[in-house]
Amino acid sequence: MKFLRPEKRFMTDRPPLTPAGKTTRRLALGGAGLAALAGLGLCLGACAPSTPAPVAAPAPAPRPAPTPAPAPAPQPQPTAAPPQVVTPAYDNWMDAPQTPGDWSFRLISTGALAQFGTDPANPLFGLECVRATGQVLLHMPRVTGGALLLHTETIDRTLEPATIPGGPAYARYILSARDPLLDAIVFSKGRFAAIANGGPAYFLPAWPEVTRVVEECRL
Repeated sequence: MKFLRPEKRFMTDRPPLTPAGKTTRRLALGGAGLAALAGLGLCLGACAPSTPAPVAAPAPAPRPAPTPAPAPAPQPQPTAAPPQVVTPAYDNWMDAPQTPGDWSFRLISTGALAQFGTDPANPLFGLECVRATGQVLLHMPRVTGGALLLHTETIDRTLEPATIPGGPAYARYILSARDPLLDAIVFSKGRFAAIANGGPAYFLPAWPEVTRVVEECRL
């Protein structure tokens, strides 16, 4: 009679798992793994040092207002120099403009008088007939008392001032009533020039008033 030995079963001798069983086992293992990972994450999060809250930067100090620049000191204005009266020079005295003014004529006790200027009380030039002496006196304001240069179209002449006691503030120059210079003045293309040494120059029209003085002295 034969005895049968009982078969040894090892732990590996497990019944094979069905597909459903394999799935169930995988899900069980997967859930346990996720739970373990979650627990580990919580532990690490609890152990990690917490990040401090950011500290707000202090507000910047206000900038001081700029100090305004001082106003510039007023500069003194230059004082304009007084205008200088300059008598222009001309190559030909006949090209010079006529001196402003008019002639006036009147009979006086000694003869006749013609005066030129803008102010009858302060004439610039004059011709006076003195019948008693048969002379014509030329008058100009006394500037330096120097010589008088007369320009006409045909004759130029320099006259020295006459010395007349008690005379006014005018220099006087004496001509004979028959002097050809008077004819040259009357017929000098409508004008003649009288220039005192050290004084102004006058460019005068030879109007009828001049002729009348000369005629009054030749009667």
